[in-house]
Amino acid sequence: MTLSSLSSLKLSRVLWPALCTFLILYSLDELATIREWRTSSCRAPLLPLLSRPLNNDGAAAEEEESALLAAGGSPIPQKIWQIFFTRPGFPSIQHHVHDWLRHAPDYTYTLLGSQTADAFVRPHYGDGERGAGRRDIVEAYRAAQNPALKSDLLRYLVLLVEGGVYSDVDTTPVAELGSWVPAGRRPDVRLVVAVEHDELFNSGNEYGYPVQFSQWTIAAAPGHPVVADMVERAMAGLRDLVAAHNVTLDQLVHLPNYDVVNATGPIAWTEAVMRGIGAVDPEMTHPGNLSGLNEIRYFGDIMVLPIEGFMANMQRVANGEDNFGLVMHDFQGAWKGQ
Repeated sequence: MTLSSLSSLKLSRVLWPALCTFLILYSLDELATIREWRTSSCRAPLLPLLSRPLNNDGAAAEEEESALLAAGGSPIPQKIWQIFFTRPGFPSIQHHVHDWLRHAPDYTYTLLGSQTADAFVRPHYGDGERGAGRRDIVEAYRAAQNPALKSDLLRYLVLLVEGGVYSDVDTTPVAELGSWVPAGRRPDVRLVVAVEHDELFNSGNEYGYPVQFSQWTIAAAPGHPVVADMVERAMAGLRDLVAAHNVTLDQLVHLPNYDVVNATGPIAWTEAVMRGIGAVDPEMTHPGNLSGLNEIRYFGDIMVLPIEGFMANMQRVANGEDNFGLVMHDFQGAWKGQ
């Protein structure tokens, strides 16, 4: 199965009598140790998400999604994904986790650590019966030792097959997740992104374009073509790094930040998003076309938020001055992982 065919798959929603909110937490000194940390009132068993195979019954999945959309729902699943690889000295993430749970009472929450991430990638992208047959992806993920490269690739792999909301562990939601997409647009929006950099407002030597999109938070429907494109872009970025440094992938441990953001991070993500936007609006030929964005823009099923969307100012939010802020980012460097 190719990624292009994978991107067209519809994933079945979990049919529980009541939606459950749960959290899998990892002992910070041993990520292999997992325990159920919090559950809402629920009669159905809490099955680990990672053990649930892809639903290849296209007709049934289509019927379920059609029913969901007819009820005014969203094609973006009610799932929250975060990644935490061991990092000595990194501040506690529990208060961030509490905030995510508080703002998403009907969502499932999964925190992926090193071993469970491996357990996710192998069956979904390997050669098994339900896998995508992409041994190159499995091997690249397994070989990658730089935690930022690994975390970047993992978020795209998870969103491609599962969908939902991915956000770094040093982020905090400031709005209910169910309200992120305006009600009238909810059935149509399948990807939510936000500007992270606009040269009109901020600058830095790690920015490759005058406008870039954040990938510390992404909301996507499973199989979105922009995410599928990004997986391929990330794989190409890894190959380019290996060639440029004349080493094997497992030897790429310590890298300049720019190498990471260009290979698998915001620069690469911006290119993938712009290809998706350009496919809908051919006049959108460059990220700079979105400079000075001060309102939500829609390009087909892609919703683009202004710079404060995923970089909210808490004081402005508290004062009712921020109309677009959904997520606050603490910029603790969680993506570096070390």
